[in-house]
Amino acid sequence: METLHLVPGPSAAESLRAALGVDTDDPASPVQSYPDDPSVGPLKPDDPAVREQWWHTIFNWLGPEESEESDPFDELAPAAFWERVECADHLVVWFSSASNSELAFFHLICDRLSDRPFDIVQVPGPVGALSRDECHPLLAAARPITGVERRAAAEAWRRLKQENATFRIITPAGLASAPEDYYDAALLDTAGSKGTALGIVVGTVLATTKGGDSTLYWRIAKLVESGALLADGPLATDIAARADGAPRPALGTRIKRASLIS
Repeated sequence: METLHLVPGPSAAESLRAALGVDTDDPASPVQSYPDDPSVGPLKPDDPAVREQWWHTIFNWLGPEESEESDPFDELAPAAFWERVECADHLVVWFSSASNSELAFFHLICDRLSDRPFDIVQVPGPVGALSRDECHPLLAAARPITGVERRAAAEAWRRLKQENATFRIITPAGLASAPEDYYDAALLDTAGSKGTALGIVVGTVLATTKGGDSTLYWRIAKLVESGALLADGPLATDIAARADGAPRPALGTRIKRASLIS
């Protein structure tokens, strides 16, 4: 019987493959990572091309310039992920309730696999932050998902799809929709009036909001564009884009909240 472990991103996949002792480059690996972050961006229409275009917008916060050598979005379409899911005999879904993207991934899975049994491994912190040694003992923690858990997550995901907001965030009541400017106040407050390094601003907000860095850099760029934030240098370096397609931020550039004129 083939067991396929479903994880919410490449970092989690790498650690789990190492824990299982399998080749990280094997396309038939028993670990499959979901190639998108369902906690951000449009959910309607249910079309990978729409999400690809949205990610291009996010990653091009410097402008329209892109590398001609490769397209980081070639692997964004989840068709291959769902094909492997369909062929697997036994599924184990890994996620954490401490990460917007991982909890959204779990909700998406429950909605998509509404009638199919699967096991879950719920970890305290993000699966993507686990080391190989931390993953290994958790293999024995897998348990069948209950009907109540599945229905609640699937119903919540259908509501979130209908709302179709820019962000899905963790709240005491579970995942909730949030608007495009949801992180702006935290970014402005962290930057302050005297100026703070770009990397420190993003790192500080990341630590408290359970979100992703790409969307925070995008929001900072939008705030600089609007004049709400001031930058003492470029927001990105001339170094080639990251593996996920995002520009490499100029972490030392200082940004500050613009003075209010009364």
